[in-house]
Amino acid sequence: MIPWRTNNIYAFKEKSPLTQRIYEYSGCIVRRMLEHHQAKILIVSGVSTLKCLASRQFLDFDLELSVQRTESLNLGTNYQCKKVKPNRNYESLTIFQVPHFSRSNSRSKLPQCSAWLWNEILNIIPNGN
Repeated sequence: MIPWRTNNIYAFKEKSPLTQRIYEYSGCIVRRMLEHHQAKILIVSGVSTLKCLASRQFLDFDLELSVQRTESLNLGTNYQCKKVKPNRNYESLTIFQVPHFSRSNSRSKLPQCSAWLWNEILNIIPNGN
């Protein structure tokens, strides 16, 4: 989400003017990419990335009101998936949050996540193209 390299997203948690500008510039880049490509689907990994996307600096929508479905897949807390339709701004966009694979890397569990995502995408784009 943020094209400036840090150890992790928490490096930007402090409220400094520089941090604010980096979030605003990053949000501008993401919005332009979505608009340029007329994106209908966006796949992100991890809960922090989804929260960042919902923030005022990025797509500015209410995350709680926008979550349409949360799937735990009965694989544990690290393997949660979400389907999100922004409640304002980018209403034609569907965001899928999949597990962050650095934490959720069990090869035996990932096929269920993949199957869930593929099924959801086929509901939006029936022929998969």
